[in-house]
Amino acid sequence: MSNAKYPKTGLHADRERLCNPYAHIEELEEALACEEYAESTTVRLLRNPYATEQVVDGYQINDSTYHRDALRYQRRLSGDSDRLEQIRAIVRNLHADLWRSRHAIFPDGVPDDPVALLDPSITLARQGYRYGLDEYLGDYEPGSKKGDVAGEIDRNGKTVRVCRRLKPSVRRFTAAHELGHAMLHQGAVMHRDRAIEGPAGDRPHRSPIEKEADVFAAEFLMPPNIVRERFRASFGCSERFELTWDSAYALNPAKAEELMQEASRGRPLALVLATTGRYGGTVFQPLAMQFGVSGEAMAYRLLELGLVER
Repeated sequence: MSNAKYPKTGLHADRERLCNPYAHIEELEEALACEEYAESTTVRLLRNPYATEQVVDGYQINDSTYHRDALRYQRRLSGDSDRLEQIRAIVRNLHADLWRSRHAIFPDGVPDDPVALLDPSITLARQGYRYGLDEYLGDYEPGSKKGDVAGEIDRNGKTVRVCRRLKPSVRRFTAAHELGHAMLHQGAVMHRDRAIEGPAGDRPHRSPIEKEADVFAAEFLMPPNIVRERFRASFGCSERFELTWDSAYALNPAKAEELMQEASRGRPLALVLATTGRYGGTVFQPLAMQFGVSGEAMAYRLLELGLVER
């Protein structure tokens, strides 16, 4: 069979520039134009995760396969050794759907920044949930000092509510956390959460399902390919950042010695890199702001991805 019948695959230059983690989807859509290829098992397994028929980018898509695949992974969420990869697989499916459906989601023009697609309210809506902000959701535990409820999910009512009084970055992470509960924890009919700014990290007291929802939120909001690409664009290194006298001076000439003494590695250095908007005379939007998360959440992600030594 001649290879000429199949469309070319591979990343286009602009996708490489954006380090787009969903880049294979457009090639897949082009492949759907070839009748024989459209019938292949591979293409069927990579289709949209929703159960209705729809037209995306001019092609008729059968939406059921991704949904079944996600449910299959959810049923297998057992055993610590496999859980992280299973959660990542679910997130990849959701990211793929967002990228494929971007023109329908943004009919007036798809934003240049792929992070704009990672709004938890968009995916909650695509999963059938109504999302909204409330001024007050009640006390987490009446009579205790644990604070107000930050977010809640009602699976039966298909609603997610987040407290409006939270900082935008905390609202965003909380919404993604609730989306994690929706995708991972079928048994949690009604669930309430306190305010969180990022993954559990050094909070070992959090329950397993809360840690899973934290992991989901971090994977969903801060895709590793995009984080690494933007880290490289900001600091000029594609691997782990090393704090030397030169790099400390590039971060802040006035506080280079202080950085060397107090933020040479681990969380202090990660927090500096997550929140700074200047390096070596170049000004840019801080990574935390680029991803719409708190400095703590971004710092933990840099540590998790090995971009900063723990």
